[in-house]
Amino acid sequence: MNVLAIGAHFDDIELGCAGTLAKLVQEGHDVHAYVATRSGYASTDNTPVRSSETAYEEGKKSAGILGITLHTGAFENFHLQFSEALNIEVRRMVDSVQADTIFSLGLWDVHSDHWNLARATLHAARHVPRVACYRCNWYTSDRPFKGNLYVDITDTLEQKLLSIEAYQSEWDRAGKRWAEYFTNLARCDGMVVGVDYAECFETIRWLIP
Repeated sequence: MNVLAIGAHFDDIELGCAGTLAKLVQEGHDVHAYVATRSGYASTDNTPVRSSETAYEEGKKSAGILGITLHTGAFENFHLQFSEALNIEVRRMVDSVQADTIFSLGLWDVHSDHWNLARATLHAARHVPRVACYRCNWYTSDRPFKGNLYVDITDTLEQKLLSIEAYQSEWDRAGKRWAEYFTNLARCDGMVVGVDYAECFETIRWLIP
């Protein structure tokens, strides 16, 4: 399979589906990740939290841990809009790697960058035979996540956690809680399907290869 994971920010993909990507790499599939924004941002009082340069360097380290090929966009954080510019960018990415399997953000996500990119991905991937959406935060909305696809990540959970830890600029602020939350989530999802740890996705469509 030619796999493409799509995220708005550096760390979205790691939180949502890193265990699955690492597993697919081990199985010999061609696995790519596309991060749409430069991912630098500041707090509400304009205090810098993470520079775009730092985010990129940490993203490269994380991709190396997972064994995936990283591609990056140039959109600014908090400024992703469902627009023709974004649609074209995502479509070019889908075509360039000849993606037949996509892991995307979901339309239920409360972050505006996330759901705008999710809409663009569904538009760009309308002819892709396998599309599933991942969770990358713990916030709820009026449209609940409807998980129906599970991947056993028991053997790749450690890689997932290491890929999250690669974002040291975020580690003290949120990274430790992320690691704890998504470990617990993977444990709960694993219980549903009888494995130690799993990642759960909501499928848009899924053609068994």
